[in-house]
Amino acid sequence: MVGDAKRAFDARPRPPDKPERAKPEKKRVRPTGRKPLPQHLEAEEHVRRPDRCGHCPSAALDAADETVEEKLHVVKEHQRRRVVRRTTCRCRECGGRTTPRSLPAPYERSKVTSDWLAWFVHAKFALLSPLDRIRRDLAERGVPLAMGTLVGFVERAADLLAPIDGLHWKQLLAGSWMATDGTGIKVLVPQLPAAHNGYIELYRNRECAVFQYAADKASDDVVAKLQTFRGTLTADAEHRFNPVCESATLSRPAATRTAAGGFATPSKRSQRSRPRVEHSSARSMAKRRRPESSVYKATCCELIGANECSPLSSNSSAGSWR
Repeated sequence: MVGDAKRAFDARPRPPDKPERAKPEKKRVRPTGRKPLPQHLEAEEHVRRPDRCGHCPSAALDAADETVEEKLHVVKEHQRRRVVRRTTCRCRECGGRTTPRSLPAPYERSKVTSDWLAWFVHAKFALLSPLDRIRRDLAERGVPLAMGTLVGFVERAADLLAPIDGLHWKQLLAGSWMATDGTGIKVLVPQLPAAHNGYIELYRNRECAVFQYAADKASDDVVAKLQTFRGTLTADAEHRFNPVCESATLSRPAATRTAAGGFATPSKRSQRSRPRVEHSSARSMAKRRRPESSVYKATCCELIGANECSPLSSNSSAGSWR
């Protein structure tokens, strides 16, 4: 009986062989240590050789080894003078005098070249360096310039860029959508006892942006700027935008968000006399609604001549019309 049991145990089905475990892929090892310096940089090479032995006074030395080290180095840009000498010639036949044209300059009788003015504008507005810091940096290089001179360079650069700014403004007025916002700015005006409260306005769409200065937040200036615009304007719910849509050529907004969180809508008579324009649903706008405590108050008004938009739902804080 024991022998039968042993034979039955030995003849039992064997379990399948254990499959071989797949080798996991090696993870990419993140490189450590110092990376080599870019080879395209111009090398400033220095060769150093000892004058005498560091262990005894002997000066009879033979080269035994060489150690090379590379470090990232910077050379401060050089301020140079560009001197142009123009030779005036006299014609042998007619006796007339001819002077060749000079190299290009940003404006007539300019003190700087076009490259220098571009460097200055880049440092001021792209790198956000204050004028006093630029002035101090130039003084350390031996180029003393008055603050009034630097301010004049900014004014000259703005005049040179005016055609590009004007083209961007034409593109904004010709578009179908525009957003605007602004902020106050302190302006120093001669003969005024205190700084004037000016206003910087931003007008933009998805392609370009234009910044404009206004002496105040009066609506007359806004009406004059936007009187040729036909499209959707996204702006804060400020009273100065009411005349924009109430002018003879522009329609006033259908609903304006008030400070209390409600909406001021047109009268029923005006709604009956003008066609209804579809706007996005209140449900979709409610998803983008901001908290009531937020200072965000926005309205979109359709500037489409005689047409007026239908009122916004009270569940939305801003909307856009088609």
